[in-house]
Amino acid sequence: MPKPNKSKLYFPYVVAAPGGDAFLAGHAADQGTEPTFTRFAKAGDAGWIHLGDLGCVVCAAASMPTHGTPKPTILVLGRDGPLRIYRPGQAPSDVGVAPKDKSSYFEALCIASDGVYVCGGQRQIAHQSNDKWVWVDQGLFERFNGKNDCALFAMSEIADRVLLAVGSRGFVAVRDARGTWAQIDAGTNVDLRCVVAASDGGAWIGGDFGTLLRLGADLSTWTVVTDHSVSTKTFDSLALFGNQLYVTAHDKLLTFTAANGLQVASGPSVAGAEFHSVSSCDEYLWATGDEHAHRLGPDGWKHFLCPDNV
Repeated sequence: MPKPNKSKLYFPYVVAAPGGDAFLAGHAADQGTEPTFTRFAKAGDAGWIHLGDLGCVVCAAASMPTHGTPKPTILVLGRDGPLRIYRPGQAPSDVGVAPKDKSSYFEALCIASDGVYVCGGQRQIAHQSNDKWVWVDQGLFERFNGKNDCALFAMSEIADRVLLAVGSRGFVAVRDARGTWAQIDAGTNVDLRCVVAASDGGAWIGGDFGTLLRLGADLSTWTVVTDHSVSTKTFDSLALFGNQLYVTAHDKLLTFTAANGLQVASGPSVAGAEFHSVSSCDEYLWATGDEHAHRLGPDGWKHFLCPDNV
């Protein structure tokens, strides 16, 4: 992988792909918490490949199926826009999309059966279908007035055309197949950062202060599985893999099962590692957050170090 500059990279986002590869979005470590650009890479057993830079700060990355090939299309969202698309065998393209409220940022994207959704500050949500963007946040969006800051941090399709959105101060809303949003009382006022669909039509939701919630398929039954004896850090990414829920908790990677509850994962074992993104595909799970990338597969945990970080 080329070294366009001397800065080391840290990777806040990873997307697992078929065959054990992963797409990673990285920021320059020497820019600290105020990055000005994002660098993309592909990692796997064949090594690292530099996939280009984007002159803005990325806030989300995801994959969607590509018609006619097992290789996925990767979508990457900048917090101010645009949406960059990596299609197999093609040069990357940028799709224009700008926040509805200019005082806020995008926070997440969601790949659903009826197209791509992006969401963010002031509970804005846009839907792309047939190459057009339409705002679909009726009843949720609040234009900023200097006092009413709020946000949606994550979305997931939990059933066909049924979406779940989570955000600041315990906000949870579900959109039915007809496109109508309804708020659900989650019984908490902490910021909810991530959501992943469960196999039964419900969802797992993670957030600040070690908050972990299970929403039942009836969309009204809540189970609190928070365990502050394990972690009180922010849970910012979730993935289901091997009959377990994996949870990023800053200085730990956690797992949850009904039998064992919430506990620290058996790996990876790099000292001082940080975890902010976890993603699974087929037989592999990837986890990252700092300069290290880790993969769990049939051969156990494997550590991947970007050449820029050597």
